[in-house]
Amino acid sequence: MSGIHKLKSRRTTKDIDFAVLIYEKGKYEALLEYLIWEEEFEPYKDNSFVLIWRDKSQVDLLPFSTIEHEDGALSIEGLGLTSIHLQGFSEIYEEGLPKIDIEGKHQYKFCTLPGIMVLKMIAWDDRPEKRRDDIKDISDILFHFFDMYDHEIWENHNDSFEDREPELSLLQQEVWEER
Repeated sequence: MSGIHKLKSRRTTKDIDFAVLIYEKGKYEALLEYLIWEEEFEPYKDNSFVLIWRDKSQVDLLPFSTIEHEDGALSIEGLGLTSIHLQGFSEIYEEGLPKIDIEGKHQYKFCTLPGIMVLKMIAWDDRPEKRRDDIKDISDILFHFFDMYDHEIWENHNDSFEDREPELSLLQQEVWEER
């Protein structure tokens, strides 16, 4: 919300989440081993899906795809939290994610806000006692959603406003004129 839309959110997270597409069992563990031994990440004793970078940043590596069980759960060897549910990751990935190119060297797909909302709802449903901030994040996103996507909403869903609020047509015209 702040990086792209310049909107202040109620809170910021202290971690970086990476969803990692893995097709073969053992590849995730090999990735963790490489990051720990070659790139000098530190394992996190309370959660096997978390690594700590040199500057103490927390990096969450969330593996998904064919290694999941049918219920979306994934279990790995390790310390602390070793089992997580990843429902929704494959579906959001398959829907097509926007790509970002960094310095012409690295391409990453990133999750859209609607996708983030779906994942936050699933995470909250999985462990509501531990995921209270997800509900706050969803509320924040909903509060600012129209401001972030007003152009797309007016462009593609203008018919939703015609019968209910005639003054919204005037508001839309004013918004377009200001741009």
